[in-house]
Amino acid sequence: MQIEILNLRPITKGNLRGFVDLKLNDIEIRGFRIIREDGKTPWVSVPQVPYKDKEGKIKYFNMIGVSRGAKDLITEKVLAAWNSEE
Repeated sequence: MQIEILNLRPITKGNLRGFVDLKLNDIEIRGFRIIREDGKTPWVSVPQVPYKDKEGKIKYFNMIGVSRGAKDLITEKVLAAWNSEE
């Protein structure tokens, strides 16, 4: 799998540390998120869309699904780029 970082936008808002747009082979996907909770290792979340459940609570729906192996490769590449930006 070819992974190219198209755009990395650092941000600090709560646990959110940045947004990343990627090109996976020939497909561009926007809106991956870098998350870092206090005292924990940072991780990468696939793009999500918020929605309200029946009780009015906000939940999140993953826009794409990726295999565990692909997720690990994406995380490795994104965090390496993010760490070089800090």
